[in-house]
Amino acid sequence: KCDCDFCTEQNISYLSHPEGVLEITFSEPFETIQQGSNQARFLVCSSCKDIVAGVYQFHNHLMGAVNARLVNKFVRLQKPTSVSPKSLTPKEKLSRWESVWLKVRINWQNHL
Repeated sequence: KCDCDFCTEQNISYLSHPEGVLEITFSEPFETIQQGSNQARFLVCSSCKDIVAGVYQFHNHLMGAVNARLVNKFVRLQKPTSVSPKSLTPKEKLSRWESVWLKVRINWQNHL
């Protein structure tokens, strides 16, 4: 659970695992927004405006974390661990993301 103003206001907790892969298929165009240090992008459903995931382009692949509140069995997930990326430098954020985020595949990547 990120403690930045944006994520706190949106009440977002993220789900990720460094060995995992997330495939997102959007059935209609989606939006992207940037917040804070403008390093990560947030994928937003253009219909309901939910934040689907936070992503970042690492070298030749996309990495990210999915909005855990969108997971059907959200109540079964472990209590989120609080993190404070606003206390990290941009370089430290990238290093942390690379160590904890999962690989992301998105259909319609040309919209990013």
